[in-house]
Amino acid sequence: MHVLAQRRAFPVASYLAYALSQLELKTYLLDGVGGMLANSLANIERDDVLLVASFHSYSQEVVDAAAAAHAHKVPVVAITDSALSPLKPSANVCFELSVGAERAFRSLVAPLCLAQALVVSTGHALSEAPSKSSAPAKRRTAAKSNGAR
Repeated sequence: MHVLAQRRAFPVASYLAYALSQLELKTYLLDGVGGMLANSLANIERDDVLLVASFHSYSQEVVDAAAAAHAHKVPVVAITDSALSPLKPSANVCFELSVGAERAFRSLVAPLCLAQALVVSTGHALSEAPSKSSAPAKRRTAAKSNGAR
């Protein structure tokens, strides 16, 4: 999972990268520090996912990254503020939130609540999915409860 946002949406990306990594998912925050965004984007592979967030006035770097990922058949998940967002054409999944773009101060409450909901639902899905490492552990636990060593 690669997570990208700039300017006002950056706290959303930062939270998502942190929280998803706490679920032991390989998560990379693409922050563009030192002008290295293009290099970071080049490391995204087809079996990865790019999660982007941007709101009016949209970050051109984020829009371009989503379009490039989409062109390379990388799944894109977008968090944005409008059905007319330039992120929407590139997104496989698009979450549209009303963030009060007409106001001088635009709250991040809605995008951060969505981010938390995504993390919690991902955690639930991971805990319910059978994993490769849990099968031997379950067999060992069952064997111990049956008296086997």
